[in-house]
Amino acid sequence: RAWVAFSRSKELAEKMGWERGVVLNDVYLAYINAIRGDASIDLLRMATERALQLGDAEIATTGQWLSSQWWVEKGDEDQARAELATAIDAARRQGLSAMESMLIELRDSVTRTNPTTSAE
Repeated sequence: RAWVAFSRSKELAEKMGWERGVVLNDVYLAYINAIRGDASIDLLRMATERALQLGDAEIATTGQWLSSQWWVEKGDEDQARAELATAIDAARRQGLSAMESMLIELRDSVTRTNPTTSAE
């Protein structure tokens, strides 16, 4: 159902000529497709990059957050934490304090499966 809702929202944004709305929906659609195995994480990275090109830090940070969730689903907690670190830094730089707090909590909840790979 979520895929259908984001797809319809994207169509509406396209009809309105609202590029940021298109990109926002692309971020969520790419995540859903990646989680379902219908597409690679690369589509999410490309949508996140488009958000950065538009200067929309919140959508880009959302893309980084969703990417981290994909890595958690794949069992790569180190990569998830790396994505979250990037997202936290971006949120901090852009003054997105509520998002930054949420991302920090999420980062802290991701446990390391191999604690010898890196230390903080």
